Amino acid sequence: MAAKATVEVDVHSAKETAKKMRTDVGNIYALIKMGYLKPMRLGAQMISNIEINRFLSQYAGVDLKSEIRLFKRNPEEWRREYRDL
Repeated sequence: MAAKATVEVDVHSAKETAKKMRTDVGNIYALIKMGYLKPMRLGAQMISNIEINRFLSQYAGVDLKSEIRLFKRNPEEWRREYRDL
């Protein structure tokens, strides 16, 4: 009997990404809406390992908590303050 090959999952749902990044799924959706995380659309939003690693490398040591909190409370104010739209 042949052994089954294991295949690493290369894309993750928002819930799986939140677990992997040790944060709340609501924060993952906020990061997507804010443009920090770029999901693929495969029926549902899926985030690749490459994108997760890019985000973690680019924002290592950066505290985004207050920015996420502001975005969740008032997206328009966040855009004025952080995106200069």
